[in-house]
Amino acid sequence: MLQAAVAGHGIALGWRRTTQRLIDNGELIRPVVESLPQHNAIALYTRHGAPRNAASEALLGWLRDVLRDKSKE
Repeated sequence: MLQAAVAGHGIALGWRRTTQRLIDNGELIRPVVESLPQHNAIALYTRHGAPRNAASEALLGWLRDVLRDKSKE
């Protein structure tokens, strides 16, 4: 989505961590000042249609366990 915005195909929402370099380099601009802090958010991405693999599944399982435990605190 960010690459589509860089290529001139519209706008995109993105995390500061993934957009700041593009903004600093002048490849993207920030069209609004509003932001939505997501201090405890995490996102995982994979290529569309990519086969699942054992390492990815292990990571997802571990994250589910850790995040489930944190929500009980």
